[in-house]
Amino acid sequence: MRFHGLEETYHVDFIERIFGMAPDGGSGSLEFLLFALPLAGLVYLSLRALRRKR
Repeated sequence: MRFHGLEETYHVDFIERIFGMAPDGGSGSLEFLLFALPLAGLVYLSLRALRRKR
């Protein structure tokens, strides 16, 4: 990401920091899945609840 000409790189590596291992090779894909799956579940449940109210 670029902000005012400065280049900053963000790494999602909390699994590596906590457990001292990189199951995804340090790519951040596991952390993304750990974020995306519960979010997708919440969206699904909320849409399902809205459909039942109709």
